[in-house]
Amino acid sequence: MNVAFDPWIPVVDTSGERQLASLFTVLTEGDRFADLAVRPHERVSLMRLFLCVTHAALNGPKDDRDVVALLYFGIQRTTLRSSIVL
Repeated sequence: MNVAFDPWIPVVDTSGERQLASLFTVLTEGDRFADLAVRPHERVSLMRLFLCVTHAALNGPKDDRDVVALLYFGIQRTTLRSSIVL
């Protein structure tokens, strides 16, 4: 199993259907999903994983100014997609 590209993360899509999605899909096509279909303690673990992978792919925010810029301007989907090398 490839944890980056094989579907294993339980999600609910925008039409309310439950399905499994890959880590890559969740991070690059997150607007397709309404929520994670997991228990609270699993949600915390997944969110930490998402943050770690995103920060690693984008070389992380270097300081508080970078964090504010990311929160204000967001992350371009194409930048994230091209940066993830798993």
